[in-house]
Amino acid sequence: MRAERWEKIQDLYHAALAEAPGKRTDFLDRACGNEPSLRKEVESLLQVGVEADSFLDGSPASSFWNGRKLGNLEILEVVGCGGMGEVYRARDVRLGRDVAVKVLPAAFIGDPARKLRLEREARVLAGLSHPHIATI
Repeated sequence: MRAERWEKIQDLYHAALAEAPGKRTDFLDRACGNEPSLRKEVESLLQVGVEADSFLDGSPASSFWNGRKLGNLEILEVVGCGGMGEVYRARDVRLGRDVAVKVLPAAFIGDPARKLRLEREARVLAGLSHPHIATI
C-alpha cells in the first residue's frame, strides 16, 4: 500500500471516529463516495477499534494471555491495541529481558496483506538502532 493511500485511510478513520457512531455510515457514504475498497479499509479499522475496546474493557478476555507462555516468552500484560493488533509486554525467560509481542486480530490471520504489513513493520524496526527503540 502506498503511503498516500495509508494516510488517506488514517485521516478518514480519525474523522469517522470523531462522528457519533450513528452518523458514521452517512459520513463514510460522503467521504468514500465511489471507492468501495477505501470504505472497506476504514470500516475494518473501525471494527478493530470496537473489538479492541471490548477487549480492554476489563472483561476476562483482556487478561486471557496474562501468565501464558509462547515458547520462551511469558506474557505479562496488555500494553495496547490498535488497527494492526494487540501488543503485550512479555518476558523472554531465556534471555532475561522484557519484550513486546504483537498479535494480529483473529479476523486478519488469513489476510495475506495484513501479514505482509506486519512482516514489513518487523523488517523496518529490525533495521533501527537507538536506545529508545526496541530491538527485534
